[in-house]
Amino acid sequence: MLTVRDLAISYATRNDKVLQNVTFHLEPGQIGCILGPSGCGKTTLLRAIAGFIQPLAGEIELDGKVVSSSNAMLPPNQRNIGMVFQDFALFPHMTVAENIAFGLRAMNHSESAARVDELLALVELSTYKDVYPHALSGGQQQRVALARALAPKPKLVLLDEPFSNLDSALREQLAQDVRGMLKAAGATAIMVTHDQHEAFAMADQVAVLQDAKMQQVGTPYELYHQPQTTFVAGFIGEGVMLEAKLNASGRLETVIGDFDAEHATYCDGAQAAKGQTLQLLVRPDDIVHDDSSRFKAIVVNRHFRGASILYYLTISESDDDQCHPLLCLAPSHHDHQVGESFGIRLDMDHLILFPQ
Repeated sequence: MLTVRDLAISYATRNDKVLQNVTFHLEPGQIGCILGPSGCGKTTLLRAIAGFIQPLAGEIELDGKVVSSSNAMLPPNQRNIGMVFQDFALFPHMTVAENIAFGLRAMNHSESAARVDELLALVELSTYKDVYPHALSGGQQQRVALARALAPKPKLVLLDEPFSNLDSALREQLAQDVRGMLKAAGATAIMVTHDQHEAFAMADQVAVLQDAKMQQVGTPYELYHQPQTTFVAGFIGEGVMLEAKLNASGRLETVIGDFDAEHATYCDGAQAAKGQTLQLLVRPDDIVHDDSSRFKAIVVNRHFRGASILYYLTISESDDDQCHPLLCLAPSHHDHQVGESFGIRLDMDHLILFPQ
């Protein structure tokens, strides 16, 4: 449904490219997310897909048709794209039903009314059709904005930081709700956010942007467990880089044991050379609380999370004084205070190695 190929964008006021060599695609019915820190080019990419910015190079295809390139641009109003804005942009003088019907002026009254009722049921606001936006909660306004975007049955729905103005406790739940509504409508959608929890709750595919370049495109699972760059490894989830030496027999030597490196993945220029010192990505769920282990770590900080506790640990090798930081996500019945120590072991399904 959407293909972005080798896209480059630059502004006249800047010498560098805002985006360069950006490539990804979405299948019909998929929900995608552009994820990255502030200033990485997320919103610029969304505006280019919408048709507000012409690319310097590359092209954008919508449903098999090129809509943007360096020498041709289809106007935004001819792209059949729905938009959900950061501030929802509802008309305050219109009721919920009138807001949703705004893009249906080409239909006759009975067709428009039927489509509005269909969407009100989809977003679970049927009893609010005659209410004005100021009387709705933020989450309800967000649903109205989504219904209005879906009303003309667009080929693609764009969501620009759609949850940023909402209470943090509401965001993840609402992201899951919106995902369900988009799936129920059979819509193809792409969202921009800097919040990975929103991205994981919403998206089938996530594209990570940084320094104007696409760092990695994949499922939330792939980005967390199989990051391809050091930036993605650090930006997605929590974790530490643990020093690991590849010995002559092909095993990885670390401060908490040796591991078979036969199926390890080498990323970002790391080499599988014997004697090489590398960095092993270790997530908090890779460290298991094990009182019987000979490897003991000291608690330097802790975050209580209800069912679990995230422990910030240090561990040192027996023959030197160097301390190595680790994170451990343990069930909260293992209750240790700062300064205490407990046994740990490494239990990893994915050995992801980066250059030192």
